[in-house]
Amino acid sequence: MQNINLKHMRYRFSILIAILFISCQKSPVVKSVELNQEFSLKAGDTGIIKDLQGSLKVVSINDSRCPEGVQCIWAGSADVIIAIESESTGAVNDTLRSYDKPVITLADFSISLIEVAPYPKVKGQVKDKEARLFITQD
Repeated sequence: MQNINLKHMRYRFSILIAILFISCQKSPVVKSVELNQEFSLKAGDTGIIKDLQGSLKVVSINDSRCPEGVQCIWAGSADVIIAIESESTGAVNDTLRSYDKPVITLADFSISLIEVAPYPKVKGQVKDKEARLFITQD
C-alpha cells in the first residue's frame, strides 16, 4: 500500500514540475508590423503584416558569427529561419542569412535581414537574440 502511494506522489510531483516549467517559459509575442519600417522579432515571435494580409514568424535564430575580439578563419553567419503566410504566397518557410542571403523576394514583397543583435561576445551566451527585419512591397 505504501509503495502505491509513493508512486502516486512521484507522478503528481512530476506533473507539478512539468506545469511549473511550462508556465515559466516566455510567451511568444504577436505584434503588428508595417511595410517600409524596420521591426524586431525574437525566435517564436510573429509579426502581422496588415497591408499584405499575412504574417511572418521567426521560427529560430542561429548565430555562428565570429565573436568580437577573436580572429576567426571565417566570419560566420547569423541565420534567421522564418515562416511566412500571405494570400499571395500561401505558406512558405525560408532562411535569411547575414553572410550570403540577407533578402528573400516572394510574389509581391521582399523581406530583408538588417541585423541579428546582439553581436556574439567571447564570454557569455546571449539567449534573447533579435532579428531586425524590413519588408517592402514590390
